Formats: sequence, structure tokens, C-alpha cells
Amino acid sequence: MMFIMHSNINNHMGKAAMLAIVALLLMFFAFTAGNCPAGEEGVGAAFVSAPQEAATEQEVTPAFLPLDVPLDAETQYAISVMCLEAGVPFEVEISLIGRESDFRPDLVSNTDDHGIAQINRCNHEWLQAELGPIDFYDPIQNVRAGLRILGPLWAKYDPHRALMAYKCGEGGAQRKWARGQDTSPYSCAILARAAGYGWDEGTQT
Repeated sequence: MMFIMHSNINNHMGKAAMLAIVALLLMFFAFTAGNCPAGEEGVGAAFVSAPQEAATEQEVTPAFLPLDVPLDAETQYAISVMCLEAGVPFEVEISLIGRESDFRPDLVSNTDDHGIAQINRCNHEWLQAELGPIDFYDPIQNVRAGLRILGPLWAKYDPHRALMAYKCGEGGAQRKWARGQDTSPYSCAILARAAGYGWDEGTQT
């Protein structure tokens, strides 16, 4: 009987010692994992590096800054989006508008050019057939029509020739080029104004 009791006591002491050793080991691993330096493997590294990775992956979109012209910021932003789609620099288009109409959406010239980008009457029919009904006195709709003309010209020619073709038609511009006239007061004025707004002719974008 005494032997059995002694054996039971030894068993209880052995179990207690084992539990104590296990607890110490768990505490040791928890301590080392929690103090793992950033960038090393382990639980501690995961909590340190995750926020840094999220910060580097976040994309930052620069805010749109309107130019100092008599057009409200909302209209300018809409024009900038259309310019991006047409492949025409925003600063060039704003400069063209300033040159053509001085930003007056209701202007009609003595040569029958209409609106803020001065779309000639001869272009109204095909533009409306292609783009749908257009109010040529609405600034955004007028600019959209103007970019439909200027966009392909800008992609095809250098900036001066593209603007000359916009002003007097591609055929009229080609006759000037054949005579050695590759720039005009009109194209020079627009590009100089665009440069003042921050456009770099070297990039053409």
C-alpha cells in the first residue's frame, strides 16, 4: 500500500514538472516571436511589415489644377478628360479656345464659326452625324466637336501643322506647306500661350 502511494506521488510530481517545462517553453517562444526584428520571419515581422506594404501599394492620384482662365473648374476638368481621350494636350486646347473665342461660348464670327472653339458651319452636319446632336453654344459639347477635328490632326502632324490644318482645313494648310510655310502667326500664338500654361513642346503631350 505504501509503495502504491509513493508511486502516485512520484507520478503527480512528474506531471507537474512536465507541465512547468511546457509552460516555460511556450513563454520563451511567445517572447522571441513578439520581439522578432522587422523583415525577419516570424509573427512579429508580419505585424510590422504589413502596414508598410499597404502604404507602398497605395496609388496617389494628383489633384486637377484648373488654369487661370475664365472657365470654371468643372468645365476645365471635363475638357481635360476629353483632351486626354483625344490625345491633345489640355494646355493647347485651352490656348486654342482663348485664341479663337476669348472663352465666349456664344460667339459667331463673320466667317460663320460658332462657339467657344469656333466650329465652322461647314463641319456641323458631319460632326452631328458622327457624334449625335450638338449644341454648339454649350462649351463642353463645342469643345468635344472641336477635339474631333483637332485630335486626328494632332496625331498626324507636328503641333504647328496640326493647328494650321485646324484653322484653315487640311487642304488649305497643305497648300501653305507646299509654299514652304510650316508655321503661322496663329499656331505660334497658341503654342506660346500653351507653353505659358506649362506645356512642353518637346513632349507634345
